[in-house]
Amino acid sequence: MKKVILLLVICISFNGYTQELKKKKKTSQYFKEIFYIDKANKLKSGDYIKLNLHSKDTLEKGKYLNGEKIGIWNYYSKNNELYLTYNHEKDSIVSISDEYIKIEKFFVLKEGNYELLEIETPPIFLGSPEVLKYFFYSAKLSEKFFKKPNPRSSIFSIEINKNGESKLIVEQNIENTIDESLIKRFNEKAFKWTPAKSQGKNINSRILINYIIRPESLKALKLESDQPYSRIIELYYFGV
Repeated sequence: MKKVILLLVICISFNGYTQELKKKKKTSQYFKEIFYIDKANKLKSGDYIKLNLHSKDTLEKGKYLNGEKIGIWNYYSKNNELYLTYNHEKDSIVSISDEYIKIEKFFVLKEGNYELLEIETPPIFLGSPEVLKYFFYSAKLSEKFFKKPNPRSSIFSIEINKNGESKLIVEQNIENTIDESLIKRFNEKAFKWTPAKSQGKNINSRILINYIIRPESLKALKLESDQPYSRIIELYYFGV
């Protein structure tokens, strides 16, 4: 009888456990995060929101439990436009912006080479596109570049495998124009994606990141890529 009572007390104590949360705010160069930490295990739990520090736009919104994303998350592009709603418990897309549904071609791996081929669905970044964009804007020009600055371009690529894991690769970086610590930082962040699909199967895919390095005097001449598999990032320097 004593054993039964003891077991009952233990069960009640366990089931009666509630998390004691502490509100935290974290500010970086581009973002402000508001979230909660479980005082017991020091992990994120409860409501989470990421804002654009300057525009105050909402970029990411959802819930954590013991450091893991749970339930429904909303991810936004600029101007608070909803880009993606994702169920992290079911690993499934709830809804996505129409512009991504219309994508028909992408760089995919075929027989050891990347080719522009038809696909069913492109790789989808599981986060705000603004977060990815500002990460690439955080690239730094190398000290070597400033010894003899001149307009040029550097090309990197994001390779996304069948499991949605990504890594950053150097395609062209003349005289190490871009400080390649960018690669280490990208890979440490372990950005997650839903992989591209073709004929019902997950496939490896690639996105090109083209850095255009120009003098500040040409800043008004904006370049844009209208292709989903190619992004242009402009970096500027003063005078030559």
